Amino acid sequence: MVKRFYYGWVCVGAGFLIQFLYGVHYAFGLFLEPLAGTFACSRVAISVAPALMYGVAIPARLVWGRMLDVYGARLTFALSCLLGGAGLILSGLTRELWQFNLTYGVLWGAGWSAFFFTSSGLIRRWFAKKAGLALGIAGCGTPFGWLVVLPLAGYLISRLGWRGAFFALGALTCLVGLVAAVVVKNAPEDIGLAPDGDPLGPISAREGGAVPGAVDWEVGEAIHSRSFWFTGLATFGLLAGLTIITVHGVAYCVERGIARETATYIFGIMGLLALPGKLGGGLFGDYLVRRGLAAVHARRYMLALSGLLMGVGIIILLRLAGPGWLWAWALAFGIGYGIHGPQMGAIIGDMFGRKNIGLLMTLISGIAGGLGGLVSPMLAGWTYDLTGNYQVALQLAILFCALAVIFSVLITTPRKA
Repeated sequence: MVKRFYYGWVCVGAGFLIQFLYGVHYAFGLFLEPLAGTFACSRVAISVAPALMYGVAIPARLVWGRMLDVYGARLTFALSCLLGGAGLILSGLTRELWQFNLTYGVLWGAGWSAFFFTSSGLIRRWFAKKAGLALGIAGCGTPFGWLVVLPLAGYLISRLGWRGAFFALGALTCLVGLVAAVVVKNAPEDIGLAPDGDPLGPISAREGGAVPGAVDWEVGEAIHSRSFWFTGLATFGLLAGLTIITVHGVAYCVERGIARETATYIFGIMGLLALPGKLGGGLFGDYLVRRGLAAVHARRYMLALSGLLMGVGIIILLRLAGPGWLWAWALAFGIGYGIHGPQMGAIIGDMFGRKNIGLLMTLISGIAGGLGGLVSPMLAGWTYDLTGNYQVALQLAILFCALAVIFSVLITTPRKA
């Protein structure tokens, strides 16, 4: 008997499209100098917008996570992309820095905040045994977005100016979000199936046949678990280190004598090099589980590896002496960055089940990651204005990655009281 095509893979495709839009987010570094020139402001002043974006994302993600759990992915995808796209379009119309902070920092930030966490939460509903693979495939949208959008944004800035570039990227965000919203479905139970396409039954109701111990926790119960906090702290470290590089990395490379076009190209390739981390990390995590290692332990080791490789990459970047060093950074940092994404949705589902996956993803990854993104770009901009270079900022990024490794290793399988 031929098994029917499982609709969960269509939802993985929708998640891929939503995470593709992260390329728009990571393109901000290309706008840094044109914006600073237009508004005649310091690096720390222009860093307020991305910092504000992460700050707004903290409460916004609570709303999106709850919306995913209650109203489903279709409405969540459509509203978040329309809001984010409108923020980008309006950013191209701003004449004052405070206006740009409002449109980019608040509107784009509120819409963007939903992209990774709601798409990952949705996919974790559709998959249990193949969660790592499914999340890895959807996560490939981010490096593809990085690869496509960074060169596209650079081209648009050179041809249309930064205002026209924001308008075009805003229209792209709206279009991609609406396509994803049209094709997505909320859960396998809606079509009479259990996760992974298995038939509904008493075991599948709690995923017991897929991930032992993955029972559903209430949010209040999860918050009292130490692993809840360790996972959040690991995410804080990873996102803080990542954001310093994505916001200030191209400017740092230009400061060290790398041509802007070369730096932009290699940063885009770095996104492509994240693909082995996305797919390989997800597949290897699933493999460790099949070999008998506790699911949470398998994911925590992959998170620790992510922080380690990202830290090694930043050490290489700190010693940047030519394009060859930048390629070495792209390899180490790209693979490390790629690993962490699929692990977050998988480990949270493994620890706390599927019932409140949207809100728990938001609390653990969204808020902690948002705090990391809120603090780090302004901190990097402040140290640049103080010292005239990015050396201290990169050293702080290395420290953040080291903290992520430590807290990842401390995560254990939680037990209900």
